[in-house]
This record gives sequence, structure tokens and C-alpha cells, in this order.
Amino acid sequence: MDLIEAGWPIRQIAHDRGMSEQTIHVSRRQHLIDTGRLPRATSEDQAALVAARRKTAEVKAELAIRRPCSAADRQGGATRRRYEAVAVMADEGMSADGDESARRRRVRLLRLPLAPALPHA
Repeated sequence: MDLIEAGWPIRQIAHDRGMSEQTIHVSRRQHLIDTGRLPRATSEDQAALVAARRKTAEVKAELAIRRPCSAADRQGGATRRRYEAVAVMADEGMSADGDESARRRRVRLLRLPLAPALPHA
């Protein structure tokens, strides 16, 4: 950017560096934005926007997964599945008490639709 500010022609700078003139123009414009000479979103602002959009997409995907489960819960089928889940957990030796990681596993299990129970041998 120093060469541009010193008055060198962009065509000459691009030729000397083996770059396209468009690349020099884009870099110059972003430099002006980042230094506050053009009123646009800076590179840091853009990075924050990208991160926020990514997080929003993750939350929407998670909601899309949970929404069908919530609809089934409202229709009354969840209670039967929860009792089935509790029965499976009891068969596997899980109690209502226990450490935090076991509690998290139980909660995760209770919120997901269960596959049909396997016959016991």
C-alpha cells in the first residue's frame, strides 16, 4: 500500500509483483476500510459476522433436530418412550442416583427417540 500512496501506478505495481490489477484494487480498498478511511465493515467485523452466522447455523441445525422430538412429546408418545428408556437403563444397571456424567447420559437418552427394545436373553 506504501507504493500506491507514494503515487506509483497500480498497473506498474501489479506487473512488478505478478498480480492482477483487480487484486491490488481489492487489497487497497480493504486497507482503506481497515484504516477507517472508508465507512464499511473492517476485516475484524467481517470475521465476527462470519462467526456469528456459523453459530446461528449450528443453533438452527440443533433446533431442527430437536423440533420433531418436541412435537412427539406434545402428542403424548414421549411418556411411553421415557418409561421404556427407564426400563432399559434399569436393565443396564443405571440407577436414578449417580455421578454427573451418568446423569447427562440419562438425560440425553430420555430426550432422543428410542429404537425398539431388544429382547432379553
